[in-house]
Amino acid sequence: MALSNLPNHTRDGLINEAYKKWLFEESRNADNFEVMLKCMFYIQQLQDKSVIDEFCQEMSKTKILSHPNDLPVGFEYYCGNYQAVPVGRHLSLFFSFLYSNKVIPAIISSMTFINHTIKNIEFNLVSIEALGDLTSLLEFTTSLIFTVGQKYCDLCLPRAYLINYFEAFTSKSLIPGRNTYSRKNYLSAINNSIDQVQQLLDLLFCNEQVYLTIILRLIRLLILIGLNESSFAQEILKRFKNIHSKNKIFSTKIKKYLEENEFVRLVEILYNDLKEIRCDSLVIVHHQSKSKSKFAYFEKNGVKSLTYNSIEEFRSSLRKIISSATGIPDDQLAFLDSLVKS
Repeated sequence: MALSNLPNHTRDGLINEAYKKWLFEESRNADNFEVMLKCMFYIQQLQDKSVIDEFCQEMSKTKILSHPNDLPVGFEYYCGNYQAVPVGRHLSLFFSFLYSNKVIPAIISSMTFINHTIKNIEFNLVSIEALGDLTSLLEFTTSLIFTVGQKYCDLCLPRAYLINYFEAFTSKSLIPGRNTYSRKNYLSAINNSIDQVQQLLDLLFCNEQVYLTIILRLIRLLILIGLNESSFAQEILKRFKNIHSKNKIFSTKIKKYLEENEFVRLVEILYNDLKEIRCDSLVIVHHQSKSKSKFAYFEKNGVKSLTYNSIEEFRSSLRKIISSATGIPDDQLAFLDSLVKS
């Protein structure tokens, strides 16, 4: 259930706390990407556009530089080399664009923020929680790329992605009517996403045991990229071999991915791992206007298909899948939603 469904007094209290923490205590520290990520996800789930707009305005304030070489961490040049603005504005623009269903500009803004964060990660992202938030942003952004790669969505994603990103944030990108990539730009965006995941993995393997969970999430994201855009399948295998050769791998969970030679086996491993987790599974997301999903063959292996024609149908179908996985009847889930809203 989205935080926006909370009672008004509870919701307003959470917004005020995030607002205070974000705009007044931390906004002076534009290099604190950890706080920005946490608060942006927090407020976006509360779906309060006014606060995001205000943060966007705050992050658009320029800083005069005495010398071009004095660019502080967390800032980028603006209108020449003697003015700078916080990179955090790209994060606020990401969510702001999503509200307007401008998915491609949202993706560009998110990738710009991610690039800057990865380059400065040793200074600004020190906690595992912050790295988890950055990984969530990568997962969400990559999923959005899939949604605008074609007119009618035909995707295969983990159920957790659908709940945590599309149901909690926005489902508009799943509906025809938004702008879509040209084939060339679509492949370029995916390639950029792969590069970002690779860069983050290269940094995390320095301490594999500490970052094991995040490393596995990033490896699985790469497999999802190859699954949803098969032209990258061999590239993913090649990168796995490269990662394996450059690092001394201790985890057997990581090894079984990196040592695999066939992409179809990687998908099987991913599918089985998600089943073992029990709280997740692969789901086919298929718009009804597309006659048949390219993932239809997965259904015989027990992969659920979420077929929809509107945002309401998407949410209803997702609730049925959650009900099937949790054992909570669909009508009870709907009832719980209504209680939270009241």
